Amino acid sequence: MTELNLILSKNGQAQLADGSSTLNMGYEGNKSVYALRISPRDEWANLTISAYWHTPNKEITPPATLFANNVANVPAIVTAISGEGKVTFQGIRDGVIVTSADVPYTVGENSGTEMADLPDAGSTTWEQLIAATQASADAARKAQVATEKAATSLSAVLTAAAAAHNGIFRGKNLGSAPTEAQLAAIKVGTFDDLYVGDYWSNGGVSYRIGGFDYYLQCGDTSFGSHHAVIVPDTQLYTHKMNATNTTEGGYVNSLMRLEGLAQAKEKAVAVFGADHVLTHRVYLVNAVTNGKPSGGAWFDSDVELMNENMVYGTLADGTSLGSLKLNGNNFISTTEVTKEMFEDNLTEVTIEGGGTIEKHENMELVQISKMGEEWWFILRDIPAEELEQMALKAQLDYLSMMVDPEL
Repeated sequence: MTELNLILSKNGQAQLADGSSTLNMGYEGNKSVYALRISPRDEWANLTISAYWHTPNKEITPPATLFANNVANVPAIVTAISGEGKVTFQGIRDGVIVTSADVPYTVGENSGTEMADLPDAGSTTWEQLIAATQASADAARKAQVATEKAATSLSAVLTAAAAAHNGIFRGKNLGSAPTEAQLAAIKVGTFDDLYVGDYWSNGGVSYRIGGFDYYLQCGDTSFGSHHAVIVPDTQLYTHKMNATNTTEGGYVNSLMRLEGLAQAKEKAVAVFGADHVLTHRVYLVNAVTNGKPSGGAWFDSDVELMNENMVYGTLADGTSLGSLKLNGNNFISTTEVTKEMFEDNLTEVTIEGGGTIEKHENMELVQISKMGEEWWFILRDIPAEELEQMALKAQLDYLSMMVDPEL
């Protein structure tokens, strides 16, 4: 398709972009060869523009041609008649009508071909406008369907999973006890209209949502039920850790767990129902040496005191490495050091020596090497940017596990 470029400008001026005075459209009998491309300026901008053809044969008047995206094909009837004709442009919108000066065109004469009849004159401007409107409407409907589908899929990713709900604190009063709809939303893992900080107020206590799916797929026996972790704003009971000033036996064997937790569980069951207080597996300290945790094991748990990691963001392991030497960035230990000692236990590290105390958050083990009778290891601080990337990856991995979006 050969495009002929014209400029429509102020006061109805219409001229060829190349500066010539006449549109040259080849020879008689051409069809679907030429198209007009216009550049609407000044008052022509944003108008619906049509071309009106005046052929050398005054008895034949082709229908006007409607421009779409500033382009219109030259009707076959125009190039079927040799001689000099004219084309006039008209723009319409909201009662405004702008017309142009005539632009001459020429179709060269030849000896003819075997075509006996003139081609069809084509559809009217109104018919072209209806067709264009219908095409636009069809395209809009398809776009709307695609947008709604994408929005539905994206909504499933952003709202129907724990990751999104864990990232929004709302603090809304949800009533005195969970409704059937709320319990169902927790059970299926969509958590509809439930967010961190929302609470149920019962018996003078606010039972607040602390997080969703906190224990999902965790434990020595994987916990597969969707759930919400509830943290009351105020204490549910008071109790001493042990009868004497000792931590022997660790948290598992303390009186505050063996005796006191029963009171808390009774209140939780009264608010949420026995069927909705779920049992899962947690790792708890059951041995203490020199006042520090020295052993632990997996236990069934339903109602529990918050651990140090939940409250402060550090682990309760308490592992201590003493008598270390420092060589460059290598720590040197004369007692065995293993990779397992550091796993999930570097959210807070305290390094003491030379009269100074350094506290590091979010470190990681780089390597451990045994050198003779010594163990050399390197720790590094994880930069904030890297932590953000790790958190984002964890959320994306979780989303890909929980939903299968069609994007």
